[in-house]
Amino acid sequence: MITYRGLLCLFLTAMPSTTVAPSIGSQRFATYYSYDPGEISQRYSAHRTTINAALKSGKKKTDCAFLLGRLVSCIEGKYKLEPIVIPPFVPYLPDSSGGISQGWAPVTETLRGEQTLRSWRQFAASGQLFECTERGDCEIIVHTPEGLAYCSITKMRSGKLGAPKYCDPLVVKDNGVLFLSIIEGHLNLSPSEGRKDFDLIVYSQLTHQKSRIEKVLIQALASHPLSLSTELQPSGDILGVASYRTSEVLKGWREIVTIRLQTSLEAPSQYRRRRPMTEPPVDVAQFIGVEVITTVYVNRQNSTRRADWSLPTEAQETLWSLALRANLKHSLESLCKIRNWIDDKTLECH
Repeated sequence: MITYRGLLCLFLTAMPSTTVAPSIGSQRFATYYSYDPGEISQRYSAHRTTINAALKSGKKKTDCAFLLGRLVSCIEGKYKLEPIVIPPFVPYLPDSSGGISQGWAPVTETLRGEQTLRSWRQFAASGQLFECTERGDCEIIVHTPEGLAYCSITKMRSGKLGAPKYCDPLVVKDNGVLFLSIIEGHLNLSPSEGRKDFDLIVYSQLTHQKSRIEKVLIQALASHPLSLSTELQPSGDILGVASYRTSEVLKGWREIVTIRLQTSLEAPSQYRRRRPMTEPPVDVAQFIGVEVITTVYVNRQNSTRRADWSLPTEAQETLWSLALRANLKHSLESLCKIRNWIDDKTLECH
């Protein structure tokens, strides 16, 4: 079992107070993480055995949906929502994304492995800092006796650096082979279900194809000010997402957004004849129900560090909900020749 408990900085040479300390990239650090000899090699062999068995059983290769823009494929794992990456593997900086299953692979089995290894070594040698926040929290790649590690580090306003901490290994030599940190798979491909926000209901005397209804709902998510990337899932759910962008809804903030629309065209019996109690009931040709589920995170800083993102305030939630509701209501109205909103969630369509 590999364990990670941070790093201990070893400066063994006393430096005169007037001497400029060498770049942190020229130092080598002893680590507190440890592993048994052969453990990484055995883990890699077991992972390859799993992949080979899955391919032999006829499981099909698919695009890795959680690795957009990467030229790699996946196969279905033990659970449908937990895909496994197949070679060539993708190098992985351990703190770069949530939901990732981290593993190990030889450099030769990794996508642009030699190039990645050279880049990581150059970053370590130069002391390059990544993802620095206003508080001075940064990330850095450092040399270790075993290879390389990816760590957090504190940078003072004067430019002085603290000791690397919270480290994850990137490069380790095991049984004479150099292994890179890679993405083995994804722990959960589906977006978070988020918080149910509101429902919209349409009672229509007109009949529409399901594809037409899906089209107007997708347009609602794609239109300004939401401007979300959209996808119709095999389940029938409609997704709208945005990542690390400047918000058009919450001015002055950056946002990560997932909107899920769950639709139903089968009305419960109590909804098949619908009209305010003061008026006679009217038969409807079609029922359309839309359940809206939202997940929004916000950030004042221009960063992708997970620690900088938080849930919106109640006032921000309200603004997002109003913008989303307005787009959806406007799009649903396009299904009608004559429209009548009975209340804020119920549209009568003629």
